[in-house]
Amino acid sequence: MLSALVLFAVTPRDEARDLFLSVLDSYAARSSVALKIDHQDSSGLFPGRFEQELKWKKGRRFTLLLVKGEGSDAVSSGLPPDYYCDGERVLVVTSSGEKAEEPIERENVMPGWEVTGDVVLSWLMGTENKKYWASPPAGIETEFTMGEDREWMGEKAKTINFSFVREDQKFESVFYISEDKTRYLGASYELNGKKAWVHYKEQKFDVELPDDLGDGPG
Repeated sequence: MLSALVLFAVTPRDEARDLFLSVLDSYAARSSVALKIDHQDSSGLFPGRFEQELKWKKGRRFTLLLVKGEGSDAVSSGLPPDYYCDGERVLVVTSSGEKAEEPIERENVMPGWEVTGDVVLSWLMGTENKKYWASPPAGIETEFTMGEDREWMGEKAKTINFSFVREDQKFESVFYISEDKTRYLGASYELNGKKAWVHYKEQKFDVELPDDLGDGPG
């Protein structure tokens, strides 16, 4: 009888939210993560198509670099800069070589590295935005529900339908989880009237990365 009650208590909504959070938690439990992020109109800050390479290791060190050179799908304008984090500050380097330093945490500001690194980098860095996903503030309602399994970006995936509601604002997205529930593959949604997506690919975990990762160019 008790087991039956437990089964009824686990709703599809609980299952979807728990799957989303548990997969992202698994990234933060790693010693290091290396992957590429493909973007298509994924934000108003950096519209268009571009690809970045993320390398992260414990100690809040990371590099998030624009993929450049032959074979890059990056658009020619509106591109994000390169980001380097040594665990204490973020160094921003533009394509023209200009440099600026920023603190990792800035109240009520979502920095460019977190916009483009998206939810995985939020989780790895343990930002305020991560806390929002786990426990949204008053006035915001979020809902996670399981969708149908499907193929996305050439890979079989489980889908999670997500909605965000605040007053008269509503945002909907589909999250994609690998079939074996070990990797977050990305998301698709509509933004500014365009079909948008962010795709994590070529993911590697617990790889050896240099101790000075994120120090940036001298």
